[in-house]
Amino acid sequence: MSEKRAQGNKPHRRHSDNSSKRILLITVAGRGEDYWKYTLTLWCYEVKELIEQEYNVKVCILTREEDSTLPRVYVNNVFVFEGVPGEEGYLIELLKGTIERILYV
Repeated sequence: MSEKRAQGNKPHRRHSDNSSKRILLITVAGRGEDYWKYTLTLWCYEVKELIEQEYNVKVCILTREEDSTLPRVYVNNVFVFEGVPGEEGYLIELLKGTIERILYV
């Protein structure tokens, strides 16, 4: 069998179609290089896959400058909270409450 034909017989990979998934924008806003803004952004990346799987969505995480003493978190420009949760688990619960209101209303 020729090399070209052998390559043609390889099974095709199936890719999930992300184009039909709803997109959620999680934005962490705060002052410049603020430690807590940076920490919240990292935590959002840590929980990103969990949220994508649970709600069958595509999550994009953004940061922006905002003149506030404490960082603020938004989902699709809906204010979620200000400050820093005690741990990532609290972050998940705060995000989920807002995500469910956005997706199921």
